[in-house]
Amino acid sequence: MLRIVEDEQAIKRYLRRFLSHFRALPHRKEILSVGHRGKSYTVRVFWLDSLGIWLARDWRGDYFRHIFGLVPLSSACKVSTTCEINFPRSGIDRRLGGAFALDSAGRVYVIHRGLLGGRKGMGKGLFLREYRGVWAEIEEGDRVSSVVVVGDLASVRFPRQVAQFVRQIVEIKEKEEPRDERQIAMPLELDSMPEIYGLETFEDTRKNLSLACDLGLAVQDLTDEIESQGVKVKAQGPTCLSCRTLEGEKEVYFYVLPDSRGRSIREGAIHLFFLALRSRLPCRLILVLPEKIDDFLKERLREFSIETFVFQWNKDKAIFSGLKL
Repeated sequence: MLRIVEDEQAIKRYLRRFLSHFRALPHRKEILSVGHRGKSYTVRVFWLDSLGIWLARDWRGDYFRHIFGLVPLSSACKVSTTCEINFPRSGIDRRLGGAFALDSAGRVYVIHRGLLGGRKGMGKGLFLREYRGVWAEIEEGDRVSSVVVVGDLASVRFPRQVAQFVRQIVEIKEKEEPRDERQIAMPLELDSMPEIYGLETFEDTRKNLSLACDLGLAVQDLTDEIESQGVKVKAQGPTCLSCRTLEGEKEVYFYVLPDSRGRSIREGAIHLFFLALRSRLPCRLILVLPEKIDDFLKERLREFSIETFVFQWNKDKAIFSGLKL
């Protein structure tokens, strides 16, 4: 369980680290007039083309304010605020969306409570229903709350993790009617599923939040890699992709895992099995992993016609060397 950071000096220290991630990227400073709740105001922003977002900060008030928006596709597009990640000066303030939190190993995360603001209906209920990302429980004072883990503050990929969060908020806000994606997002009752012998040996219930924050980035980079080979990609869910082989003779399904826990591998294997059942073509089933797994388990999965592929991180990009379709 995460624990919220309340100390004023620690918050200031983490804020400097938060902002330094974006300052280190290629950027330009611009003055923008943005609208919010029927009003407009002028702000100086960090324009981050490499991430496709802009960031404005205001540390003068009762809290530390950070405003985010998407870089428009053209100069004709309107610039507007997407979301805010705001931090209290000290203590706990549940009226603010953002906070810093520590895990048991002392790793620092940025979390968000899902307070979106904006038009009617944009409450936390919509956020809880629609957000597809990393959730965790956090101890804050006398209660335990469910929050979104935006990113790992120590990770070189933290700016991309924040940009990923911002884009998800855009998708939620642009939906006229929330789609029911429970069929895709529904967690399986894994304990009632048949065991693939060997998985229980490597079972680990501890979720690696840092790796989980990278999951969406890995899915995007895998999509780019497949498309670079001249193949069209279809999303089969938040972490599952499909395509045809170059010859078009087989359907290939990729399930990207956040970590190499036995529970994660079992979930991915079960999803791949069901995808193969509904395919009319012969299939390749590939579990995509951020870490190596035991050779025995790898061979056991191969007996069930499931391949494994381990990718590598090069700074903030997932590299899929040797992936051939």
